[in-house]
Amino acid sequence: VNWLTTHLITALGAPAVMRTRARIVRDQGVDICRLDVGRSTRPVWAKTSKAADVFFVRMNNSSRSIDDGERDEYIAQHWGS
Repeated sequence: VNWLTTHLITALGAPAVMRTRARIVRDQGVDICRLDVGRSTRPVWAKTSKAADVFFVRMNNSSRSIDDGERDEYIAQHWGS
């Protein structure tokens, strides 16, 4: 859990990670790391191995990066201008 928290802070920043809760749960005899994430009150950009500022959104059951134009429209609709 500490390892995961450190990597999340590096990628997202501490304020965003404070909205998460990581824990180990046992399911059918196997340990699984479960990460619960609360809704953010502001946009959060990720640092990835390919780019410094990537904006992801949830679409159905996946997380996808979106380009600048779509990002600006999404942010305006979601959080206001």
